[in-house]
Amino acid sequence: MNLINQLTNPVNKILIIGAHPDDAEFSTGRLLIRRKGKNSHVICMTDGRKGQETKKKILENDFTEVRLTESKKALNELFVENITFTKLPDQELISKPFIIDKLYLIIKKINPDYILIPPWEGAHPDHDAAHLFTVIATTNLDFDQSRLIEYGSYNHYNGRFNVQEFIPNSSSEEKLIPIPNEQKRWLNIMKIFKSQVSLQKKYLSKSTFENYRQLPKYDYSKLPYSTKQSEILRQLLNPVYPIVNKLLPKKDKLFYETWANINPNSVKEKLNGHARNYTTK
Repeated sequence: MNLINQLTNPVNKILIIGAHPDDAEFSTGRLLIRRKGKNSHVICMTDGRKGQETKKKILENDFTEVRLTESKKALNELFVENITFTKLPDQELISKPFIIDKLYLIIKKINPDYILIPPWEGAHPDHDAAHLFTVIATTNLDFDQSRLIEYGSYNHYNGRFNVQEFIPNSSSEEKLIPIPNEQKRWLNIMKIFKSQVSLQKKYLSKSTFENYRQLPKYDYSKLPYSTKQSEILRQLLNPVYPIVNKLLPKKDKLFYETWANINPNSVKEKLNGHARNYTTK
């Protein structure tokens, strides 16, 4: 199967799951441009309220409106009209498993040919939760798992900042290489996200293609790619995690461990619990 041909064919209905306002646009925007938005649905799981990067802060509720307005405008420019914002709090998706039932109903109603999800790569707890929740919902729907597609995002594999490159595994990858006009249009659309300083300065210049692959086989009881040594270190020193964060080898740190004091042991425990408790097959 030529995956890119299947995904760009507007006859096939696609549903794109993004964790934050700008995720679907960043990782699948050129695909949407090529499809001209036809038969394309987008779900944005969180409100992006934690993504303030400027010195001058505004109230989180006000910033939420900024993020959602940017996303709506960008998705409209990408020709997407079928948009669902669930507006769950940013950085709290792993604590909101009730959204699995809503995902189940939305997916059942849309009945897509393909569902595109963030990769299980420890980029952000919300990304991993959006991934897992979709896997659970589609498993309960008996949705063909070969039609669950990961899109390239970003990760910290081998201690490097990687954009659009997947963490290697046995699954084959296919790249969408945009023609110059598609890339230019996409870059202009992404300028809409003025609130996202890192996106503008660090991510966009590194993104020259899009990456897709069929859902690999994952063990959701484990963190995405850490070594056994680092897993043990995290567990032993869990009560003093900030110290653990400094002791962990750079190559074993998940991306969110490089910028936020989020305890991966807690993330792992919650996601593992959801995988056990909400999957019925």
